[in-house]
Amino acid sequence: MLPKKLWPLAAALIFTACSQAATLSDNLSAPTYYTELINGSTFITAGFQTGNSSYTLSSVTALMQQDTPGTLNLSLYSNATQPTAYDLGYQPGTLLGTLTSSGAYPGTLGQITFDGNNLPLSPDTTYWLVISSPTGAYEWAYAADNSGSGVGFYPSWGTSTDAGTSWYTSDLQPMQMSVTADPATSSTPEPGVSSLLLIGLALCGVKGLTLRHR
Repeated sequence: MLPKKLWPLAAALIFTACSQAATLSDNLSAPTYYTELINGSTFITAGFQTGNSSYTLSSVTALMQQDTPGTLNLSLYSNATQPTAYDLGYQPGTLLGTLTSSGAYPGTLGQITFDGNNLPLSPDTTYWLVISSPTGAYEWAYAADNSGSGVGFYPSWGTSTDAGTSWYTSDLQPMQMSVTADPATSSTPEPGVSSLLLIGLALCGVKGLTLRHR
């Protein structure tokens, strides 16, 4: 059995090794085709998925530019069935939370990063990110193709001209962004064998620690 005094160390080592941020979706390096305008009642959305794991949202980076200074908002929404059948069939549903931006926006296309505020993400779930600008004007780049990476890459996007009341969504030429998330933490069960610590040490590259059994 592993001495009780080493349980916290084992848990910390394993948590550190296993809690590295994951890139769920990324197409920032895809060729850019053009941009979609965001201002007033014109909102733009882009979807992503989570695979079979739970996460907390770490950050979202979008390829954008500022045309006119103002307010830029990014929010996380659930997935909902489209009331019409002429497009993708899904759209943003319920507001789940808001993200925070640095407030530094380039005048030409560049990467803008938003803090995910540790919003919880469930496994096997589709989410939508909605960008709006009640004042000012911004542009969000979209890709020339559907290439992308990450377990949650989902080439979906949409536009609304009535402030999110109705959406037109598509799975062609998605908006360019990267979504990173941290694995969700859970309570650590009491270790039963000393190999637990050894696994943690191996994962974290810690060497030279000698374990003393009872």
